[in-house]
Amino acid sequence: MSEHPGSDAALARAAEALERWMAESPRARDAARAIAAWLLEVTKERAGESERTAEAGAAQTVEVKDEAIQSTGIAAAVVEAQAGGEARTPVLRPKAITGPKVIQPAVPAMDPVEAMAALAAGLGGGGSVSPRTADARIGPMPEQGSAIEISMSVIARRCEIKADACEFARARNERGFDEVKAVYDDLRAQANTVQPCYLWAIQRDTEWLDDGLLEAAAGCYRNLGTAAALADEWPDDAPVLELLAEAQGAVFQLLHGIEQARGDDRDQRTAFAWLRGRAERGEIDSRVINAARDVDASAWRGLAARLAAMRERMEESRKGDRTKRQSLKTLEYHAERIAEADEGDGALAHDWKKVEESAAAFLAAGSQASDRSLVGALMPIADRVPESMLEGTAIGRAMPYVDERLSEAEDEDSDSAPAARRVTDELLKVRELLRGKVVVLLGGKCRHKSKRLIERELELKELDWISSDSHDSIAPFEANIARDDVAAVLMMIRWSSHSYEGIKAFCVKHGKAYVRVPGGYNPNQLAHQILEQQGERLVEGVEGQRG
Repeated sequence: MSEHPGSDAALARAAEALERWMAESPRARDAARAIAAWLLEVTKERAGESERTAEAGAAQTVEVKDEAIQSTGIAAAVVEAQAGGEARTPVLRPKAITGPKVIQPAVPAMDPVEAMAALAAGLGGGGSVSPRTADARIGPMPEQGSAIEISMSVIARRCEIKADACEFARARNERGFDEVKAVYDDLRAQANTVQPCYLWAIQRDTEWLDDGLLEAAAGCYRNLGTAAALADEWPDDAPVLELLAEAQGAVFQLLHGIEQARGDDRDQRTAFAWLRGRAERGEIDSRVINAARDVDASAWRGLAARLAAMRERMEESRKGDRTKRQSLKTLEYHAERIAEADEGDGALAHDWKKVEESAAAFLAAGSQASDRSLVGALMPIADRVPESMLEGTAIGRAMPYVDERLSEAEDEDSDSAPAARRVTDELLKVRELLRGKVVVLLGGKCRHKSKRLIERELELKELDWISSDSHDSIAPFEANIARDDVAAVLMMIRWSSHSYEGIKAFCVKHGKAYVRVPGGYNPNQLAHQILEQQGERLVEGVEGQRG
């Protein structure tokens, strides 16, 4: 380091380090101003009246520029005084510009003792203090892995104000400060409601910034605000977090090329720490953050378009969620009415219509037929769905999943005894026709509890319940149907997606009674369908065996 001629080397080095520190750190400049004011007061107390008057006049000419300490300032003054020259107060004269001379950020005045301590701390490390740790507006760097407990909506609001500040700067540079002073006042008032919110763009030294740069800064801030608002509403949506990381990275890259912005921003750093904390806790993939490392800030328009598309998709999703909730509520209401009514009640047509309309609206809102909420709402009325509503309907699409859930529920309770049923005259007749026989049942998942109940109530030798999926071929079923001890084949049409005609052809071929069952597994319902469709044939078969 070169030393000033005729000066004390240590003092010169300290002055040079102090000058360099103040050029880097706003807090250092605040400390220097506080000490300067204190020194002036001490000097005034000990000087004569004429000397105090001269000093007061000189003080009125001193203008302290907020964003830079000129290179000919403190160090040169100290050297001159050390050499025995006439002591003087350095006068810093920034260029005359339109608008207020000084726009101070909202920071409290420093006590002289505190200011001296701050200066000593800054010079103690060789005079180098990073603005990333010393700038009160930016705040301390978050600890590794820490989670920032701050609402993303606050960051969103601050970024919107900062974007407006950048647009103000463009308008001021074009039209002059007096024309946009009302906007300036409004921006400062808005910033005061969400402090700390440093609006570097409204500082007077941004009059030299290019309009394109200010436009890009406004766009990047606007993107970060939009992304933060989305993250506030959908904090667990990975695509939203990816966009937030990209928007944060763009602001980071842009501001390091703008001297007036001091190369940093509290809100983008907070957004980064929030994302990093979640990644380190395993809540999100760290690749979400890593993908934003090489963001090109000049591509802010494309990011804005993707954020707008994401907002539209999320709003559609929210609208769909409202539709689903309302549809499900309506479905559950009418399903309850159906479940509580007597079987065969003709007055339920309106309720069935509402159930179908609600199920269709639920699926149209983006849900799948396998949705557990829809399936659960249909389970209590599954065995009572009219045959006319089984094909080409929303209810029909959901029925295979309803059957699967019912089977699972019965399996969980398979240790309990099958529930007793009311014995009808039709059931007694079917017992006589099928006693000791085998019946094949096709369709749906085997429900072990219902299987035991049907076997018991119909006094069967066995109920051969064949479970199958929609993609299975019906060819293997022929062997089950062709058995000599099989008396009838029950086709559960509400639970089956297979060809009715193919199964019926097997029954004709092997001389088996074929029964289409539109209802559920209630033994009384099964007995009714068996007698209605194949009663005479079964009676003839029994009488033939007796003869």
